[in-house]
Amino acid sequence: MKKSNLSLSVYINAIVFLLCLTFFISCEKETESSEKIISSFQFEAFDPDVVAAIDNATGNITATLPYDADVTSLIPTISVSPNAEVNPASGVVNDFTGSVIYTVTAEDGSTATYTVTVSLQAAPVEDPLTLSGSMSENRILEDRNDGIDYIIEGSFFVEGNALLTVEPGVKIAFTGVDGQIVVGENAGLKMQGTAEKNIILTGPVNNPSKGAWKGVDYGSSRSDNLMEYVQILNAGAGENEAVWIRSSAKVSIRNCRIAGSEAIGIYQEGSFIEFKNNVIEECEKYPIYVENLNQTTLFDSTSIFINNTEPYIFIDGYTDITNDIVINPLDVPYFINRTIIISKSLTIKPGVEFLVNFDGYISVSESGKLVAEGKPERQILFTGVEKESGYWIGINFHSKLSNTLKNCIIEYAGNDFNEAIIYLEYAKLNIEDCTLRNSMNYGVYYGYDATITHSNVSFDNCGTGNVYLWDTDEVVTQLP
Repeated sequence: MKKSNLSLSVYINAIVFLLCLTFFISCEKETESSEKIISSFQFEAFDPDVVAAIDNATGNITATLPYDADVTSLIPTISVSPNAEVNPASGVVNDFTGSVIYTVTAEDGSTATYTVTVSLQAAPVEDPLTLSGSMSENRILEDRNDGIDYIIEGSFFVEGNALLTVEPGVKIAFTGVDGQIVVGENAGLKMQGTAEKNIILTGPVNNPSKGAWKGVDYGSSRSDNLMEYVQILNAGAGENEAVWIRSSAKVSIRNCRIAGSEAIGIYQEGSFIEFKNNVIEECEKYPIYVENLNQTTLFDSTSIFINNTEPYIFIDGYTDITNDIVINPLDVPYFINRTIIISKSLTIKPGVEFLVNFDGYISVSESGKLVAEGKPERQILFTGVEKESGYWIGINFHSKLSNTLKNCIIEYAGNDFNEAIIYLEYAKLNIEDCTLRNSMNYGVYYGYDATITHSNVSFDNCGTGNVYLWDTDEVVTQLP
């Protein structure tokens, strides 16, 4: 009986012990903290330390660092709630190019996240540097700030064998109407911007008008002459051109904008190494002046010419085509101011328009060939500058090669010099789907051992008749 009472007592004591132990453990758990905040976040690599702003309600942490800080490799010092941990940990390097997430884990295992974002202070604005006179050693113009980087007074000459390199984002202001960059015959000018950071050349800050400065004058044929992602704004002072490529010069022009010239956009005596994706607009004269048609072969539909007072490519001088060339369509016509002699092959693509000046003409010599093949929806047009019968001379053929006119309109030619819009003598021509109209004399003057094949050729308003057959001295309404 006593043994039984003792066993019961031990049992009861064990139960009480277990209950106390459970209560004690429960009390211990209730004392574990759930606090999980970041109380301090700073970058101590700077002088003074950069202390971030913490918004515990939203979980956002923001810091503004010096403008030249390397955000790809920053080490923050972080303070958190007692007994809490943060990941990534304090003192661990991190890349803050974008936002970074930090997770704080409390003593009781609960978590909170913070989004840390850093930004840079604006770079200090430096006063622009002034350039004047000349340079004869290589020099690089760097992007110095968000405003004007350099001011050029008067003419700035690049001389000797020097190369002037202008980096992306540079902005150059010229002080007045005599302002220009002149590149000597052995020197070079390389202006290479990017789509995001164009190079800008412009007039004085207080003169946003056309013709506020002269322009850029290339006099060398160096292969590193380059304008890429460059804007030439409000140049052409004194009826000069915004860009002058002298007779011996060469330059590549890509992805550029020439706008607001008081005169011509580009005066091309020399040649382009490349000409692509350019915009020439709002010039008081024509966008491009060239001396002869041979210089236009690099022009194509990647470039646009808009809102220019004289909206055409001006071909000024006599052209002798002594190498095979191809003329591409543009969004403006080609203005033919004088004579074109075709001594090799001239191919004209669909959509090309030729405006021919008074007394201008096209002559296909014995060794030459003209291939002008348009399409029904993109015809080739030969017309006069003025819409008057016989305003220009016309096209004469003296070649027995494979001359072709297809889907063309030829109009306002045929004055007394040529006697017809088309003159054939000792020549061969295939003509299809063409319209000849508004001749002062005949549509076609045909004879002297000439051969012509044709289909669907129409005539309209030819003053002395549609077709003159020299061999029989007849005037007929259609080609034989």
